[in-house]
Amino acid sequence: MTANCYRCGAPATSREHFPPKSFFPGKAGLQLRTVGSCDLHNNAKSNDDQYVLALICIRAMRGDNLAKRIFLRSILPQMDRAPGFRSTIIDRSAPDGTVVGVDIDRLDAFFDAL
Repeated sequence: MTANCYRCGAPATSREHFPPKSFFPGKAGLQLRTVGSCDLHNNAKSNDDQYVLALICIRAMRGDNLAKRIFLRSILPQMDRAPGFRSTIIDRSAPDGTVVGVDIDRLDAFFDAL
């Protein structure tokens, strides 16, 4: 692990995977790269990773496809545990569940960190 955070240069206290581990179901055999990260940037990036993953899954869910299984296994439980995360998604959704508004700042933060 590098000694400093990849974003701010502070002492690294954890590792950040790129691309995000959460985007790969099963994770078996993956050899994702890691960089040093401070707790602040690791947590912020993880939240943005989950937000983007939720958007992708919601948009791609059809029948019992992989996107729906990831949503039910990973995103929905997080929405149940974190009311703020739930409202971020629900407040920007149409009555049929389609996400109609995207938090551009979070999307930008996700791609900036990637």
